[in-house]
Amino acid sequence: HYFSTKNALLLAILDSFYEGLTESARDGMQDIMATRERLLYLAQNHISKLRDNQALMMRLIQVYLSVDVNYYTNYRSSHIHDLNYQYTRIFDGVIREGIERGDLDPELELPAIRDLFFGGLEYGMRTLMSKNGSKDIANYVQAIVDPLWSSMQLLSRDDKASSVDSLEQRLENACERMEKAAKKLEKVAG
Repeated sequence: HYFSTKNALLLAILDSFYEGLTESARDGMQDIMATRERLLYLAQNHISKLRDNQALMMRLIQVYLSVDVNYYTNYRSSHIHDLNYQYTRIFDGVIREGIERGDLDPELELPAIRDLFFGGLEYGMRTLMSKNGSKDIANYVQAIVDPLWSSMQLLSRDDKASSVDSLEQRLENACERMEKAAKKLEKVAG
C-alpha cells in the first residue's frame, strides 16, 4: 500500500540494498591505505553483502527484469545504472589512487579492470552459491583478486629492464635457431 507499483517497490528495495553496500564499502575502507588490501576489502564486502542477501537479490533481479522490458535498451538512463554507478565509483577511486601512488600501471583501462573485478565477483558468487557457500569467502576472494592485482601492478624499472633483457635473449635464441635451421637447409639443398 505504500508503493504505487511493483516496480516502485522493487526500486525502493534496491535503493536500500545499494545504500548499505555503498556505505559499508566506504566505511570499511577508511582505515585501509594499501591498494591491494582495499581491493580485497571491496571484494570481500561485495561477496558478503550479496551472500547475505542472495535470495532477495536473485528474486528482485528476476522480477525487475521481467517487469522492466526496457532494462537493457535504456540501462544508462535507468535507476539501477545510477545506483551501480555510485557504488562502482568507490572501486574507480581505489584504482586512481593506486595509480597516483605508483602501485598500479597508469595505462590501465579502468572500465575493463572494473568489469573484470566485478564480473569475477558476480560469477564467483554463483560458484559459492552452487556449493552452498562452503568455501571460505576470504580465500575465494583472494583467489579472484590476486591475478587481477598482479596484472595491474606497475612494473619497476628493474622489472621492465629484466623484461626487456628477457625479450632480447629470447629473440637472440630464436635467431640462433633460425640460423642453424638455415645452415641445415643449405646442406640438404647443396
